[in-house]
Amino acid sequence: MLADTYGLDYLQLHGSESPELCRILKDEGYQVIKVFSIASEEDLKTVSLYEGVAGYFLFDTKCKEYGGSGKKFDWPVLQAYTGTTPFLLSGGIGPDSVKDICDFSHPTLAGIDLNSGFEIAPARKDPEALSVFINKIKEIKNK
Repeated sequence: MLADTYGLDYLQLHGSESPELCRILKDEGYQVIKVFSIASEEDLKTVSLYEGVAGYFLFDTKCKEYGGSGKKFDWPVLQAYTGTTPFLLSGGIGPDSVKDICDFSHPTLAGIDLNSGFEIAPARKDPEALSVFINKIKEIKNK
């Protein structure tokens, strides 16, 4: 398996992987991050099937492509998520999202996924922009 070749501990799955496949990967010792594309509460219905087999969920903006669109979805929709698996918030988060991130609250929110909004080239992050963003959030949260 490629995950072994590259020494990966976590596998982020963006496709139509079944709960059974996630369970198999978990049983093989991998941590699974299962991605769900969200536009409405309806999109949260299948999430419960993955409770206990994914270590984290990642909620991203629903789009036609795998891997995200760089656009924000209606995060308050996630208040309908009542599961126990912690989740990562994704979808259009960029340097100007500090206030939105600080205003969002959910009991199982574990973190945020910072992606294309912080890239200076495809798949190349801007360390300074990431540092500024993280420090602004810490500053607000520590007040």
